[in-house]
Amino acid sequence: MREAAQNPIASLISVPFQNNTNFGVGQLDNTQNILNIQPVIPISLDRDWNLITRWIMPVIYQPPFVPGDTTDFGLGDFNPSFFFSPKAPIPISPGVGLVWGVGPAFALPAATDPRLGSGQWSAGPSLVALLLTKQVVTGFLINNLWSFAGDDNRAAVNAIEFLHMSRIFRV
Repeated sequence: MREAAQNPIASLISVPFQNNTNFGVGQLDNTQNILNIQPVIPISLDRDWNLITRWIMPVIYQPPFVPGDTTDFGLGDFNPSFFFSPKAPIPISPGVGLVWGVGPAFALPAATDPRLGSGQWSAGPSLVALLLTKQVVTGFLINNLWSFAGDDNRAAVNAIEFLHMSRIFRV
């Protein structure tokens, strides 16, 4: 159960919260805060495969960048990902399994303020791979999004994300 709770594509409904604090933002050297609410919901497709839905819904506190600027607070763009993943890890060696998932990722222009989002609809591929042992869960998630529609007055999106994940458990 401990390993499943740390595995972002496990057959377990979870709602992780990830808080990111960014210091030294803008000319005023302010502090930005982003709370990512990330529900993960697996859907059983058959006895061998799951569809893992993972949403990232950011709540953003954006301080002023320059003198005379304003503070913004609200929701950012929503980022759902959908991973087709085998239910069972692939055995690599005794006590080590590989878990993987592949599917589409999206960015939905849901920001409550234009400064908190891209104003663009975006989509692209996403891949996650994890090595699991009784003591360690380590792996990565990578995706690339390109905009395909949205506000013509806003910049196009071409964004790659690479996230390394590692958890070590005391035995």
